[in-house]
Amino acid sequence: TIIFVHGTAAAANRWQNVAEQFVKTHRVIQYDRRGRGQSSDNDTYTLENEVDDLLALIDDLGNDFVVNIVAHSFGALVALAALNKHLLLCRRLILYEAPLAIPQKCEFIDMGLVSELERVLKDDGNEAATIFFQRKFPRTTEKEIEELKQLENWSGRIAAAHTIARELRVAHDFSPDMDALMECKIPCLILLGGASNEVFEISATTLQKYLPNSKLGVLPDERHRAMDTAPDLLFR
Repeated sequence: TIIFVHGTAAAANRWQNVAEQFVKTHRVIQYDRRGRGQSSDNDTYTLENEVDDLLALIDDLGNDFVVNIVAHSFGALVALAALNKHLLLCRRLILYEAPLAIPQKCEFIDMGLVSELERVLKDDGNEAATIFFQRKFPRTTEKEIEELKQLENWSGRIAAAHTIARELRVAHDFSPDMDALMECKIPCLILLGGASNEVFEISATTLQKYLPNSKLGVLPDERHRAMDTAPDLLFR
């Protein structure tokens, strides 16, 4: 069984181009994280909510299933937080560009931009906020934004715009217990786009240092969205 965990401003089908290649050999599960698609929401939001959702999903599969987890961006932070809670979380773990801030080395979230994002959402609507997020946070190029608009999941991204700022705030405050991660024995593949921003490289190499049974996999010439631009490479 493989559980695919999507990132911010996305939904279950974010991984579709890759997930569909596993269906002949694996049980594939893609789920909408809370507040979008077919998943409900509530008035309060914390990273613990997201962890509980993932753990509940794993538990619901039953004891006969040993799961693998493939997680992207903010979804990778959810997986790391779950791993901190349960070092035997899964059979194998794949983390694609977790935006993990490393003190004195790299920061991902400018809180001033988060406040500006909230203003754009209020004044200009969901699509404007989604585009603002793409430009300012994963630093998606204008060409890439136009490509995203052509994808089937663009409407889902727009619908999930109200979830973006809260996830950015959580990501800004998230600091995993790195010493605890050093006790983790799960095989972990840390994926990095070869053309991605330096902050992703710093985050990836730091995680590799603290996860003892891990290795770094570089996707040549790719950035933060290889599931769109190179799904066959990402599948391999």
